[in-house]
Amino acid sequence: GGVWEGKQLISKEWIEQMSARQADGGDYGYGFQTWQCAYPSAVRADGALGQYVIVVPEKNVVIVLTEASFTNGKPQRGLIWNKFLPALSDEPLPASADYDLLKKKVSSYQLELPVGKQTNDALLRKVAGKKISVPANRYGWKEIYLAQSFVGMMMTIVKEDGTRYTQPLGYNKWLREKIAGLPPYSINPIDWHVGLEGPFYASGAYGWEKNRFNVNIHYVNWVSSLYMSWDLSKVKKGKVTLTISNNYLKNKVETFDCTIE
Repeated sequence: GGVWEGKQLISKEWIEQMSARQADGGDYGYGFQTWQCAYPSAVRADGALGQYVIVVPEKNVVIVLTEASFTNGKPQRGLIWNKFLPALSDEPLPASADYDLLKKKVSSYQLELPVGKQTNDALLRKVAGKKISVPANRYGWKEIYLAQSFVGMMMTIVKEDGTRYTQPLGYNKWLREKIAGLPPYSINPIDWHVGLEGPFYASGAYGWEKNRFNVNIHYVNWVSSLYMSWDLSKVKKGKVTLTISNNYLKNKVETFDCTIE
């Protein structure tokens, strides 16, 4: 405990206290900023939206998970206890069809791109360059402008404090840009932004449907994403409806009745 490459970096006694049950919490107890786990000797550092560092001394292993999930983490940890740890071995894995299949599967993973086509000239003419005023919202957005460019679409966001930035949006690909200020945080804990320093970056993509403009935004050095869909069916009347869901939660959708001029 506390030894790295033959050097005692942290006292063994402190490690034992840190990982021992110091208070009630969770299902198995709470140490010094660590949760005890269902698996014997395992403890974890637990961050919001599924950020885990799991230490299993019995197996001499540290497991790191990064995700953006609104589950309680039990399904993921169950896979570690019941599948991953029992299969650990000091021996190299032999070549197998299963491993080849796993590599193929992993290489095919990608973030979900927005639904829709590359162009919709009729809708674009109605919205390009016009001011879309957004009602009060937790993102601090005041106005949004849409425009076409040689790389795809551009979405300029003007915030309540007067700052602005332009997010490029690719079709069937992600385009990255630095944002102004802080990214959204879907759980909004108190003082979550204290001590955070930028810059923060976002990648965007788009797709046009018959009466909709769909946008996905991923904050690449943060733990949030936004799925945005613009209903443009009433744009002739100066009305646009914007729906936003955080991290693709379809049961938690915010709706904003915007005006366009």
